[in-house]
Amino acid sequence: MSSEDLCKRVNDALGSRINLLGKAPRVIAAKQLKSGDVVLHTATTTEADTLKSIEDKWVKILGKQHG
Repeated sequence: MSSEDLCKRVNDALGSRINLLGKAPRVIAAKQLKSGDVVLHTATTTEADTLKSIEDKWVKILGKQHG
């Protein structure tokens, strides 16, 4: 999966949870590592902190989109 596709998938997952987050954080760059882990970059540290604090909500949505 390309970085652009991954970034879009994450932003789509976040957008689907906008009612839980107020304003969804926006991922500006994403990369999947060889291990399968994903590295995400946001425009601000506030957005990164928001992603970390609600990880259990959006990661599940992202996982369901895989396939």
